[in-house]
Amino acid sequence: MGNPSVAATPTPASTPTPTPTRTATPSPTIRPTATPTRPPTTRIPDAGLPGGASNASDATDSRTLQDFIISEWAVDEIIVAIEKGLIPVTIDSDLTKPITRAEFAAVSVKTYEALSGVKAIPAVNNPFMDTNDVDVLKAYNVGITIGVSPTLFDPLILLNREQAATMLTRVFKKVSMTGWTLATDDQFNLLYYMPAPFVDDQYISYWARESVYFMAANNIIQGIGNNHFAPQNTTRDEEARRYANATREQALAIAVRMVNNLVVNNNNIAVEVQPRGG
Repeated sequence: MGNPSVAATPTPASTPTPTPTRTATPSPTIRPTATPTRPPTTRIPDAGLPGGASNASDATDSRTLQDFIISEWAVDEIIVAIEKGLIPVTIDSDLTKPITRAEFAAVSVKTYEALSGVKAIPAVNNPFMDTNDVDVLKAYNVGITIGVSPTLFDPLILLNREQAATMLTRVFKKVSMTGWTLATDDQFNLLYYMPAPFVDDQYISYWARESVYFMAANNIIQGIGNNHFAPQNTTRDEEARRYANATREQALAIAVRMVNNLVVNNNNIAVEVQPRGG
């Protein structure tokens, strides 16, 4: 007789263990840094003002010290910058960021207006294909800045220290020297006590040398320590560290010193008031 059939005991279905859902950890917000890349060379359309400029820079700025992100060392000079109206409304609240060519043009225009008591007006004809920024066109019209070529300004490129010195020196020349223009610049001399050469003098561009030492002599743009000026980045490492680039708060600090340290006499002659020791 065959073996009796044995009914198989059914295996209970296993209940799948639910996979725990991973809770995503929010990433911290990181402020993007302006990338120094050249904008496309497509002509920006006009915005209804001379040269296609926007009138945003003429808006009233009601911001107070509490509205800005700044370093501790810069507090006193930023307070003065606010009082004197030197902070362009086109610059956002984080003043620790590096400053671009367009932003420094705006600071230079504010400095020119504070020293001269005259409102700058934008160039009627905009020569630049990569910007219609009203402050750039004002700075160009006054003679504070020019483009990197006849048709390009490179507004987003970060500014270096020798460029800052040169632009602000042009502001002072425009205010203090009757008849000064970029075209006639070599016909005018600045009066100042020549300080001892910086250790990195060889890296100062020939077109910036007078401006660098004029600013240094008047304690407007000082060295970075050990008698170095850091006029421009000369290596990839320096460029990566932004060794010779200025921040917005540094730019505003030198604008404040420019307004406070330099005076213009009745004969429109540059006067040095705080010569730097050798």
